[in-house]
Order: sequence, then structure tokens, then C-alpha cells
Amino acid sequence: MTKHPANEYLNPQEDAELAFNKWFYGDFYGSFTFRYEYFMDDIKIEDENQRKEMLIRWVESAFIMGYNAGRCSKT
Repeated sequence: MTKHPANEYLNPQEDAELAFNKWFYGDFYGSFTFRYEYFMDDIKIEDENQRKEMLIRWVESAFIMGYNAGRCSKT
């Protein structure tokens, strides 16, 4: 089976990984701090319930940003 010419140069998985890396490692999450630095602080929270809650928020945020990035890339 041959590739469709419209999809020849697209790699959705690679595009998603690049978009995630830009969002997580490349964007400032405040004036002087990157998003991943906040994440690293959150995973060190001693209280297990609070840490679970924070990690769920991180997963939800990453999902929403990925979803929106995917929607915007098609328009």
C-alpha cells in the first residue's frame, strides 16, 4: 500500500511530541520559571493525597493543551 501524498511528510506522533516538549519544557509558566520546574516541585509533595490531586491536575492540563493543539493544527 502506498502513502497518500497529503500525509507523506506528516508524522502526527512526532508533531505531538514536539508540541508537548515545547509546552512542558519551553514555555515559561511565570515570569522566570518553566512549567517543568513547577511539576518537579509538585511531585515532591509529602502528603500523598495532595500529590495525587496535583498530578491529576497536571495530566488534565496536558490533555487539554494537547487536544487544543491538535484542533488548531487542522485549521
